Amino acid sequence: MRRVSPYLSDKLAGLTGRERLLLAAGATTVLATILVLGIWQPLLARHAAEASRFQRNDRTLAGLAQMPKAAVVQADPRPVASILTQTAAAQNLTILRLDTPKEGAATLTLQDAPFETLILWIDGLDRDTGLTVTSATIRRTDAPGIVSADLSLQRASP
Repeated sequence: MRRVSPYLSDKLAGLTGRERLLLAAGATTVLATILVLGIWQPLLARHAAEASRFQRNDRTLAGLAQMPKAAVVQADPRPVASILTQTAAAQNLTILRLDTPKEGAATLTLQDAPFETLILWIDGLDRDTGLTVTSATIRRTDAPGIVSADLSLQRASP
C-alpha cells in the first residue's frame, strides 16, 4: 500500500530544495496553529473558568461563615407522635410503625414513600417543629423513586 498518491509523489519530487523547505515550514506553521488555537487555548480558557468558579465558591463559603447562625427553632409543644402522624398524613406518607421510647423521641418506619417527598418532610420537621433525625436507614424499592425508611427522631434541646 502506498502512503502518497502518485500525483503528489510526482509533485514533491519535482520541487527544489528551497520549495521543500518552504513547504515543510508552512506545514509546521499550520500544525502549530491548529495545536495552539484548537487545543491549547480552549484548555487555558477552561482552566480560567474553573479557577474563577473555585474563587467564587470560596467567597460564597467565606460569606456564609460570617453570617449569623440561624435562629433556634422553637420546638413544637405537641407530642412527638402527634406531630409525626399529622405531618406525614399531610405529605401522603404512610407510617407502618411508630414508637415513642422516651419523651421527645420517636422511631418510625415508612413504606413506599417517594424519596423527594421523604427528604422534604424530614427537612420540614427539622425546620418547623424542631424534630431532628438522629439516624436513618433508607432502602430503595423496585419502583423508581420509591423508598422505605426507618427513622429515629429527637426533639431539639431547648
